[in-house]
Amino acid sequence: MQQTEERCTGIVKFYNRQKGFGYITLDSGKVDVYLHRSAVQGDEDARLTAGVHVSLSIVKNDKGPSAKDVVVISDTKKPAAKREAPPTRQESGKGKQSTAVTRKEQPRKGEPQVPATRAETTRVPRATVVEKPRTDTKPSAPAGATTTPAKPGTRLAKAANESIVDAVKKASKAEAKALAALKGEPLPPVQKNAPASQAPAEDGDGFQSLALMPSLLRAVGDAGYVHPTPIQAKAIPLVLARKDVLGCAQTGTGKTAAFALPILQQLASSGPASKDRPAKRPVRALILSPTRELAIQIDECFQDYGKYTGLKHAVIFGGVGQDPQVKALQAGVDVLVATPGRLLDLMGQGFASIATIEIFVLDEADRMLDMGFIHDVRRIVKELPKKRQTLLFSATMPAEIIDLAKSVLNNPVEVRVSPEKITLDEISQSIYFVPKKQKPLLLIDLLVKNARITRALVFTRTKHGANQVVKKLVKAGIPALAIHGNKSQSARQKALGDFKNGDLRVLVATDVASRGIDVDEISHVIQFDLPDVPETYVHRIGRTGRMGASGSALAFCDDAEKDCLRDIEKLLKKRVPVVADHPFKA
Repeated sequence: MQQTEERCTGIVKFYNRQKGFGYITLDSGKVDVYLHRSAVQGDEDARLTAGVHVSLSIVKNDKGPSAKDVVVISDTKKPAAKREAPPTRQESGKGKQSTAVTRKEQPRKGEPQVPATRAETTRVPRATVVEKPRTDTKPSAPAGATTTPAKPGTRLAKAANESIVDAVKKASKAEAKALAALKGEPLPPVQKNAPASQAPAEDGDGFQSLALMPSLLRAVGDAGYVHPTPIQAKAIPLVLARKDVLGCAQTGTGKTAAFALPILQQLASSGPASKDRPAKRPVRALILSPTRELAIQIDECFQDYGKYTGLKHAVIFGGVGQDPQVKALQAGVDVLVATPGRLLDLMGQGFASIATIEIFVLDEADRMLDMGFIHDVRRIVKELPKKRQTLLFSATMPAEIIDLAKSVLNNPVEVRVSPEKITLDEISQSIYFVPKKQKPLLLIDLLVKNARITRALVFTRTKHGANQVVKKLVKAGIPALAIHGNKSQSARQKALGDFKNGDLRVLVATDVASRGIDVDEISHVIQFDLPDVPETYVHRIGRTGRMGASGSALAFCDDAEKDCLRDIEKLLKKRVPVVADHPFKA
């Protein structure tokens, strides 16, 4: 329920124009008020900056006070009323001053002195919000350090990362304490503009309109999201309604959150309360993933979104020792993310049981088919309870996937998003005609001469080809690593981690391994080899130009690949621009 008070005045504490949010300190000395760009009148947004004096109305709701109908009164900073020095308390056993102090506003001349309530005298910490560098699918979070916001598609310098992360932790704890005293939930920052394929569904109340519980909204806010993507807006209500869902969506559309958030809500809101849940609890939700990298990233999403729910999660996959995974299962988990082979292995040994599964998710079903896992998937499905909710997601819907869906889903609701066309509009494409033997030289030439290639994902057709490309790049003095099925798990995770963190400029991958790569700030996708399947070309270039960032897709084509290029252009319904002026042209 919302309640609007009469108009008042205040000073803008700070305002992040790029993200469209900030806080206003009221002249009356009450709590700081959350400011969103939607509350700003006309073109006043351009005038908002720290220190500007404004007039506003206040809307009170369950999440705390927020500004409405904001109008700039003066562009000059209005002197703040003098404040008494706050009393201090000593922390128990530490001799440090407590940060949980109250501040009493001195009454201004001509104003009656009104006794302040406890909530009114508790001040929200003056935390500045900056953009935290992304290391995966998770966006920025509030921080307490002042820095220049990174432009979309760029990353803050690594040297600044540690201080920013420290500031994030300090500011988040202080702000959470102050807001808890006000009995309000933290209001999240505004998400960066997404490309059309991921554009917010309808403004409304953002994620709040999806009836998510407060603990999930808080976690989503921590992650920096406000507006759901189309797949999230469509799928979350259906999953919460316990419908089976057939979702056609690619990596990068937000589909992980589309099933993770409602699953967490269902598990957290049913069964015993968090404090009463047994430590060795049965597995209630199972998510199957085709690759280890993707399984790890899905598990990380459950960690981020479910951190306030009290639910436990684990991930199991092959290529590494099973002992830590077995111990995690024996300790009890609510959500299990797994690859098919390792799950069947542990089930056969009696370490894993799926007899109590309430929700089953089959992710990247088409990739399961390509990798030959469908037989394993069917074996797993036979062991699941018949009474369950099933969600199936796939980037494409060939006949085999339709048949699989019919066998595992019960009266499903189909949800589709089509990012391919949007991706092409967002990404600059170009083709280089080059002899096969000259491809490595062309790649080296581009990486040496083009400083705009800050993070490149290079695709090869084979694992051997990926190794050869890396070998030639390293010999030329360009740091690069390969990621494919023949690499050890530790090598794959190191390569992916270095690439995400910005420590590695070039990552060379095969198509199968790349499905586990979810990095938003890839500046260039370079197709060293053209794919045999035209749709794969689109899937590859979809790795760049995400989350509002600009992206470039370069492709090398030798004489033997010209038929592949014709098929690709037929799918795209347009010609890919040719770069004729380069030193290695055919």
